[in-house]
Amino acid sequence: MSQDFRQVQSKVAEYLRDPASQPAPAGIESRRLKVYRDLFYNNIEGFLRQGFPVLHAILDAAGTWHGLVRRFFASHACATPYFTDISAEFVGWLEAGSVPPGYPAYAAELAHYEWMELVLALEDAPDPPADLLSAGDVMALCPVPNPVLRTLRYRWPVATLGPDNPEVGPLPELLHLLMYRDREDIVRFMAINPATAALLEQLGLDADRPRTGQAHLQRLAEGMPGVEPGSIMAFGQSLLEDFLERGVLIGLLPQSR
Repeated sequence: MSQDFRQVQSKVAEYLRDPASQPAPAGIESRRLKVYRDLFYNNIEGFLRQGFPVLHAILDAAGTWHGLVRRFFASHACATPYFTDISAEFVGWLEAGSVPPGYPAYAAELAHYEWMELVLALEDAPDPPADLLSAGDVMALCPVPNPVLRTLRYRWPVATLGPDNPEVGPLPELLHLLMYRDREDIVRFMAINPATAALLEQLGLDADRPRTGQAHLQRLAEGMPGVEPGSIMAFGQSLLEDFLERGVLIGLLPQSR
């Protein structure tokens, strides 16, 4: 590839990414440039619109959606050639502090929340253990968490944002969310309290060395000295039973496996 051709390619790419700031390369018909300019931008914009429907709705109603997309397209050098990774690149770009002045301060968190739904929808789940039980005593047996599960924390009410209520402030306390993919491959989410988040994270960390539900709750109680252990055990048992029914837990393992 000649140096002249590389230079032409570079100038075309710079113009297609940022036609408002970069001069059109000489010797190429403007009509042809417009075809490619629209094609590239519309592809990126379409992927982002589908991947972030709530953020799109809020910004589109304010007339600022395309400004954000064009800024992303012009300034961000993607680290992957795969279209399916564009959503992750966009979230990373926003989280790096690229939200322009005048845009909602919650844009990065809302984008992350919407992206996580896509992540869990596409994530591969490993085969369950052969000795996994679908029912049993959650206290005497070892609860196995759903491998397609995340506990998330946000400063903004990301689960209730929309174009009808775009002007909100940060929450007084962190919002803890559980997001998981159920047995029908539907991504579900629910608000949880910090103790439930801690229990779920504990279950995930101990996935390779299963502990009984009783042991998990005792360990949780040790980290909450101001709370009556008996209440933690009672509430925790009903919580584990509910999680088993919902698919947050995929089953139970014998203690001596």
